[in-house]
Amino acid sequence: GGALVPAGQGEVGVATRLLEGHRAAGPRGTGPRGGDVGPMGDRLLRERGYEGATVELVAAEADISVTTFFRYFESKEDAFLASFRSMLERFERAVRERPPGVPFLTALRGIVSEVVREAGDVMGERGHLKAFESVPQLQERMLDYDQRAGRLITEGFAEELGVTAGDLRSKVLAGAVEGAFHAARTAWVEGPRDVSLHDHMMR
Repeated sequence: GGALVPAGQGEVGVATRLLEGHRAAGPRGTGPRGGDVGPMGDRLLRERGYEGATVELVAAEADISVTTFFRYFESKEDAFLASFRSMLERFERAVRERPPGVPFLTALRGIVSEVVREAGDVMGERGHLKAFESVPQLQERMLDYDQRAGRLITEGFAEELGVTAGDLRSKVLAGAVEGAFHAARTAWVEGPRDVSLHDHMMR
């Protein structure tokens, strides 16, 4: 605990306003029928496993053709990770559009609080994350998403410090934030605590 704790409701309010305008702007796969495919893929992944949850099965369960599936998603990995990508894109926009004059760590705490709260609504139980993290193909894609977020966090600290993103200070600060985030997430996934992801990570 202790890491990434919102310092005050004002920060969360700022983050809420930043994110509110982006909730409807999801990734490829959020069209009139495609919006059902991501959650369907999540369920089938847990029930059938990665190999068993084929594109054909996901499309059939969502009552769409395989051709339509590929209009929304480039691969089944994209379908499985649609909710993760959507949250990453909202995080990126919120960080870039944060109000001027607010310390970066303060803004980041509020934004993370909102994104994690939404992540809990989307992902639900620990088993969801465990299912994803047990599949090397999905784990690799999630690592790419983590690296994208990490680069943005590094850039935010660098901007505030008036240095380049390659400066050691900005990298150290970003690494500390990312490390705290991942340690808290892992503890929640592996732990027996009867608490939401948001409440666990924001303590």
